[in-house]
Amino acid sequence: MIELDITMPPDRAPKERDEECRRLYLELKASIDEGEVEAKPPAGIAEHRSIGELFSHLIMVGTNLGVFSAVFEVLKSWLDNRPSCEITLTCPDGTVLKISKLSLDEAMKLYERHAMKPALASAGSTEAGNP
Repeated sequence: MIELDITMPPDRAPKERDEECRRLYLELKASIDEGEVEAKPPAGIAEHRSIGELFSHLIMVGTNLGVFSAVFEVLKSWLDNRPSCEITLTCPDGTVLKISKLSLDEAMKLYERHAMKPALASAGSTEAGNP
């Protein structure tokens, strides 16, 4: 399982944030032919104040390298049109990847290394994609 977290500037109107996150979620769902992308409620929030809170944290399960490539392209394109936003992926081993800082080739290598292998018990997380 890979977790996707979408961060938008706080000055964006709540309706705008909600709509942007929902659109990305639907685009991701449409881009994959194997595995699933699902909304995951933020920890500790029983009721969502907005749909954006639900769609700003997603999980990907059952994906392979080809599906990840398609997902990465959707995420990168979405970010190219929203430079003030950020998307991070958290791999099963705790590694955090910042999508905006990675090329497709770098992302694929990191995905193979950190997401395709069984999660190992780890005391901390490693952050990739940062200068």
